[in-house]
Amino acid sequence: MSSLKVINYQYADVFYTGLRKKEFGWLLGVEEKGLIKLMGVMEFVSPEPRKEVYRKSKS
Repeated sequence: MSSLKVINYQYADVFYTGLRKKEFGWLLGVEEKGLIKLMGVMEFVSPEPRKEVYRKSKS
């Protein structure tokens, strides 16, 4: 018997709404009916984008 692994990726335009510092993560939201609805935390971010966002958030 063989098995099949299926990965379903979904893509969406999201807004960066904040930063979780203790355990790194970006807080993300989507626009819904003119408001930003919080959707979750993105924890796995490569070092370069992480540094860029951190620099911009300090200014």
